[in-house]
Amino acid sequence: MRTLSDLPTYGNAAHREIAPATAKRIATGFANPNTHLPMEDINPSFAPRAIKPLPFKSHDLNSSESKGKKAEKPNGANILSFFGM
Repeated sequence: MRTLSDLPTYGNAAHREIAPATAKRIATGFANPNTHLPMEDINPSFAPRAIKPLPFKSHDLNSSESKGKKAEKPNGANILSFFGM
């Protein structure tokens, strides 16, 4: 049976104190977690594409367009008819 002492260790990495600024650079990807040195940019010409925001479409239930309209009834299809019941 394996014990905790049989597991591989990585030096004293678990016990090493890291300055908050260095920890932030590691967490954001600007510093190498092993060496704590700045990351080397292997593709300096890369520019991430901008992500278009999703269009916001609201559906106001209290608008004048929805007043007086009845909810459409389904065409008889429901979950039970799907299973042939």
